[in-house]
Amino acid sequence: MVSIPITEAFTQLESTQNQLISVLSAFHDACTQLYKTAVKIQSSHDIYKALDDRLIQMNNQLDLLSVGEEKFAQSLAFLRRTRNISQTLVPINRLPAEILATVFELTVSGHKFASSIERGAQINPMATIPSVCQSWRQLALRTPYLWSYIDLSGAMHTASLNRAVLWAERSRQAPVHLRLEKYRFFETQDLAPELKNISTRAASFTFTSYSDEIYVRDLFNQYNSSGRSDTLKTIDIGPGQWPNILSSHFDWSAFVPNTLTTLKLCTTSENITPTMDELMLLLSRTPNLRALILRDVRVQGSVPGASYPEAHLPHLEYLESYPHRLTRPNYMGVTKCLMQSIVPGSKDLEVWLEMGEANDEDHDSAMRKFCGRSRVTRLHTGYFKPDDHLPFTQYLDCLPELQALSLDFDGEPTNDILDALIVPGEGEEFSARCPKLQTLRISEACIIPQSQVQLKRIVEAHELSSLILGDRAYFVDESGDHCDDAEIMEWLREKVREVEVDQSITWFSLGA
Repeated sequence: MVSIPITEAFTQLESTQNQLISVLSAFHDACTQLYKTAVKIQSSHDIYKALDDRLIQMNNQLDLLSVGEEKFAQSLAFLRRTRNISQTLVPINRLPAEILATVFELTVSGHKFASSIERGAQINPMATIPSVCQSWRQLALRTPYLWSYIDLSGAMHTASLNRAVLWAERSRQAPVHLRLEKYRFFETQDLAPELKNISTRAASFTFTSYSDEIYVRDLFNQYNSSGRSDTLKTIDIGPGQWPNILSSHFDWSAFVPNTLTTLKLCTTSENITPTMDELMLLLSRTPNLRALILRDVRVQGSVPGASYPEAHLPHLEYLESYPHRLTRPNYMGVTKCLMQSIVPGSKDLEVWLEMGEANDEDHDSAMRKFCGRSRVTRLHTGYFKPDDHLPFTQYLDCLPELQALSLDFDGEPTNDILDALIVPGEGEEFSARCPKLQTLRISEACIIPQSQVQLKRIVEAHELSSLILGDRAYFVDESGDHCDDAEIMEWLREKVREVEVDQSITWFSLGA
């Protein structure tokens, strides 16, 4: 197509537009006149028959006009794209290309990390950004990392697979983030061969809740046979893989490069979860790990008294180890092994751990050892038992840098656990056990009168900036019934800068 100078192009558009308006006006008048004439006919049967024949022929005319409507709609779309180039009408176009590309990246990242429900209700930004105007399209095509978030949900469907291949091409050699989903109950095909080249460029594998064990196995086998990569940094499996579909345990951890920075396993079965030996070997050869999340998983090979070489993780910033409720007693051995073996660095560390079983000195000793050689600034813990006051106090004594603490009482009374946060002095004086504590959250707690006194002492001893009472945390009187908390809440709000209460909870009495 011959390039036309912009002035001539506008002149041609205006001329054609005037002609179109004139023709449309005449066409409208003709259609109106035809309708008025047709509805007034009250004559012989022959006239009606002739009219009906012409009306039948009108179907062809309407089909032709529908084609014209499509062309007209396409023309309007081109005009809107052209108009959107304007920096006056669309001020965002004034931004330099590199800043605009960053805005696009933030939009794409926001969609990537949305929940499955949110994603289903949204249009993928990369399906709309390139269609806004020509300049946006060209910028998007020149920015490879915008195409690096590849959704392979239902990848066996041709359209989904074709889109994945196209986006992989547009991302050029940039590392790609793969969101993987395959519901084997409905799909039995092998993995598409097109995934081989894509998987070897993966920076992350995220298996959704609809990915079964066989899909996880097949993907990692394909990744391994294709040559693996040195770009893989994130593995996120779960929650909700179909349990026990595989006939035996599959060790995918052997295929993971030492570039791994995030490992997240949620609700995975023994077939997919690394054994204790496999997990500790993986940790020992991934020194760049920043986040380790084991949530509601089943780990085989946790032998009481077993010990493993130290795993030095100087970049670790987040550690979560929550057991599967059905296997909790055995799982605490997993937590103990992690606490004994992991050697964090000096970075601020956020930790999610449950208290050990009653009178488990080995577990408590491992916890104290870990706390003593790490810089834990945020701690989430729970599953308290009546005799946990002493071990919890000992944990806190090893956490001088603690700034945020979240306590989950699993619906039980708080008893004397809160006393661990304060150090008794002379008379009625108390000091802070964790002087740097700024945020305290109490969840799933029945706050008895004794604990209400403890809570006031904690507030007096610390300079809290935030106190959060949520997730069914409530005050009760001596009989265990919900009591009027107006007085204590008023006192707390006078002492703490921000007091947050979860208003969506249902109140329960102690005996409920």
